[in-house]
Amino acid sequence: VNAVSSASRGDTPTIAVGVSTSPVGLYGYDLSSHRVLWKQATQLNSSPILAGSLVLVQNENQVVARELATGNSSFVIDSEGMELIGADGDGRGAVVVLASGEGTMSHSKVLLYENGSLSWKRELEFRAGRPALAGDVVLVPWGNLFLSGLTRAAGVETARIRVTDGVLAQVFMRDGAAYTGSEEGVAQVDTALGRGSIRTSTFLSPPREELPGRPAFLNNVYRKDQLLTFDSARHSIQLAWNPTRSADGRVNVENNIVYLVFYRFVFALDYPSLGLRWIHTHGNDIIGAQAESGGLAIADNAGNFAWLDAKAGAVLESQSTDLASSAVVMPTRMPWPAQAQGEAPAEQSARQQLVLAAEDADARLVPVRRFAVKLLAELSDPQATADLFRLCDDERTAPAVRQDACEALASRESGTGDLLTGLNRHQDFLAGTRTPPVAALAKAAAKQKESRAVPALVAHLNDPQTPSTALVAVVQALVALDPQAALSPLTAFTLTYHADNVDEGVVKALDAAIVGLATIGGTYAVATLRQLVADPLSLGSVRTKAASMLTEIDKSVKMQEQQAAEAEAAKTTEGQPAAEAEAEEKPKGPPPRLSLPVVHQTLLPVLPNLRACLTSEGRNLFRGRIILVTEDDKLQVVSVVPTELQACMEPIVRSVEFPKTQDASRQQISYTVERK
Repeated sequence: VNAVSSASRGDTPTIAVGVSTSPVGLYGYDLSSHRVLWKQATQLNSSPILAGSLVLVQNENQVVARELATGNSSFVIDSEGMELIGADGDGRGAVVVLASGEGTMSHSKVLLYENGSLSWKRELEFRAGRPALAGDVVLVPWGNLFLSGLTRAAGVETARIRVTDGVLAQVFMRDGAAYTGSEEGVAQVDTALGRGSIRTSTFLSPPREELPGRPAFLNNVYRKDQLLTFDSARHSIQLAWNPTRSADGRVNVENNIVYLVFYRFVFALDYPSLGLRWIHTHGNDIIGAQAESGGLAIADNAGNFAWLDAKAGAVLESQSTDLASSAVVMPTRMPWPAQAQGEAPAEQSARQQLVLAAEDADARLVPVRRFAVKLLAELSDPQATADLFRLCDDERTAPAVRQDACEALASRESGTGDLLTGLNRHQDFLAGTRTPPVAALAKAAAKQKESRAVPALVAHLNDPQTPSTALVAVVQALVALDPQAALSPLTAFTLTYHADNVDEGVVKALDAAIVGLATIGGTYAVATLRQLVADPLSLGSVRTKAASMLTEIDKSVKMQEQQAAEAEAAKTTEGQPAAEAEAEEKPKGPPPRLSLPVVHQTLLPVLPNLRACLTSEGRNLFRGRIILVTEDDKLQVVSVVPTELQACMEPIVRSVEFPKTQDASRQQISYTVERK
C-alpha cells in the first residue's frame, strides 16, 4: 500500500484521442496547443485506451500501441483471439491485459512493456480486469474478487487481496492513490481493503436510483456488454465523476457532482442525493467526457470540445477539430480555462432547463426526458404544475413522457389556479379547443382538496366529449371533494348510463359511481340502488354492484341500530350516556372501531351547538342525521340529512378531533341529533 500511494505518474499528456468516421481511423488532439497532432487511417474493433504516453486499440488480430504525441506504432501484440480488456501506463512503460472465455473457460494474459519492448508476460486461468501501473507495482484485478500486486521488475506476485462483498473489475490511479471496484461501488486500495471488505471508510456507493440508460458507476470489464467498441452508444450514455481525498484521508466524489451524459444532455447531479444542479443542452451528440475539479470537459461527434463550469454549467471554452467522430477518450487531467470566453448566456432556472429537456423532440432522448419530468415533479414551485400540465396536455409529446407528466400532475399539491383553468376547458370545434387531461386534473384537485373544482368536474361528467377513461377519476374526485354536491350528478349519471355498455371506461365509472353513492348517500341512496337492481335493462355488472352496496348498507344500518340499542340499555342510573361511563371504566387506549358510543362521546362537547342547528335560521326540525366516513383515522366525509342542515352542522363536527382507532381502514357510521 505504501508503494502504491507514493507512486509518481510523471507528467500526464494533455492529448485526447478520437475515432474519426470518414475515413475510419484515429487522431490525436492536443488540448493545450489546440491542434490536431496526427491522423491515422486504420481498422479497429475496440475503443481507444489511454496508457500514459501511449494509446492502444485492437483490430481484428492485433493490439497496436501508438505514441500519443506522434501516432507512430510503439509495439504490436498478437491478440491470438483474445480481447483487449484494459491498459495503463506512465512515462516509462505500459501494462496490458488480454482475456478470453468466461467462467471456468476463462484465460488472461498480463503483459508489461518498457520503452516499447516486452519486459514480461504472465498468464492466468481466470478472467482479469483493467490493470493499473503504480510506480514499481503492477495492480491486476482478477476472478471478480481478487487484486494482486506484481513487481514491475519481474511480474512476481508479492501481495494479494480478496474481498467478499463486492466485485473488483478495474483499478485506476488518481492523484497518487489507487482505486478499485465496479458498477457496485469503488474503494481506495489501502490497508482497510486488505482486510477483505470493499465497503471500508473510503467506499463510494453508486447512485441508489437507476439513471436513464443505466450508465455504470465504473464499468465491469468482466462483462462483455461493458467492453466498449469504437462505435458503442455507451460513449454517449455515461456517468462521469472523479474521486477526491480530503485532508483527513476521507474519499468523496469531486465537487459532490456526478455528471450524467445522455447524447446531447449533461445533467449535473448532487452525489449521492441526485438532486439537480444544472443541465447543459449541447448542439451535437456527446461522445466523450472527463470530470475535473473545475467541471466537465466534453467532446462531440462533430469534432468539438467544450469545458463546462462545475458551478452553473456555463461553457468556459470551446475548440473544434472539424473531424466527424464516433468516440473520444480524454486524458485524466486536462488544461482548464481560467474564465468563460465571451458573454455568458442568460441564466435559466432549473425548472426552465428541465422543461426544455422534457420537451425535446429527439426520440432517442425519451429516457432522459422522462428523467427530466421526474425531477420537475420534485420541485415545489407552483409554476412546475403549469409546466407538467402543458406536457401532459400536449398530444405531440412522446407517449411515455406524456404519461409521466400526467401522473406527476395528478400528485401535485400546489398550482391550484392552473388546475382550475385546465378543468374549465372543453372540446369546442368552433373555438378550436380540446378536452384537457381530465383524469390527471381531477386527481390533482382531489389531492389539493380544491372544492372550487366541483362545478367543472360535474360539467366534465356530463360532457360526452370527456374520455371515458377519465370518468372514474372524475367520480372519485367529486365524492372526495363535496359529497353533498356529488349526490345529484352521480345519481343522474348512473340512471342515464346504467343500461348502456358503451365501453369499459363507462362501465368502470358506473361501478365507481355506485360505490360513491352508497358511501356518501348511505340509506338515502337505497332508492336509487334498488331501482338499478330492479331494472331488467341494467348491465349485469351494475346490478351486481348495486346489490352488493345494498347489502353493505343494510349491514351498516343493523350494526348502528344494535349499537344504539346497547348504548340506550347501558345508561347509568344518573342518566349518564353509556359512552361516558365506558370512557371512565375502560382502560385508556384506542377503541377497536368508530362505534356509536365513541362518536357520541366525541361530539358530546358540541352537542348543544348541533341541536341548535335544528331550530336556527327559522327551521323547526326534530332530528338530523350525520353520516361520517373516516379512513386512516382522518375524517373524510361529513354528510348531513336533511341537506339544509349541512352548512350548519358540518363545521361543528369538523371542529372536534375524533380519536384514533385500532382499525384505520375506511369506516362509515350514522349519528342522529334530536331535539330534547
